[in-house]
Amino acid sequence: MKKYNFDLINLSNIKDPFIRISFIFLEKYFFGCANQHERIKKEKAKMEGYAKKYNSNWQIELRKLFLDIHFYLICWANIKKILRKLGKIIKDENFQEVLIKYNSRLNEYIEFRTYLEHLIEGLRNKKKRRLLKNPSDIGNLNGDFFTFGGKKLYVGEKNLEILNSLYNDLNGWLEKIDY
Repeated sequence: MKKYNFDLINLSNIKDPFIRISFIFLEKYFFGCANQHERIKKEKAKMEGYAKKYNSNWQIELRKLFLDIHFYLICWANIKKILRKLGKIIKDENFQEVLIKYNSRLNEYIEFRTYLEHLIEGLRNKKKRRLLKNPSDIGNLNGDFFTFGGKKLYVGEKNLEILNSLYNDLNGWLEKIDY
């Protein structure tokens, strides 16, 4: 497995305090995503071990996995929110291209997080209850996919590659500008 390094973002060219603080928070959420990814990987390995020999501990690990994935999604969503706010301030064409490049991928995480967080509210509403394609699926791991209610989200290694690529694109942009 490739080791990703999310060192401090070089902010030497950033003078604007809002933009500077926003990038500091972005950095924290990049690290949060990478950290949660490692936790998810460990929980997944434990669950695979329990599956080989039936062991009731898998239910405890599934609870941990659910919470780790939820915080993972929160980190991704916060990256998207910060970038969206920065996109309204930073009109630089190259920065806007970075946002466009990752927009749909970041939206996937926000949509799944929103789905999980608002699911309980919808259970009392018959129309929203239909959002659960599979009501017996209350959190499962199928390979590199986490499923919940019939929806699935990829949580494998490629997500770190995307995170790393976004991080590198932002760092590359930061090295060329003076804001």
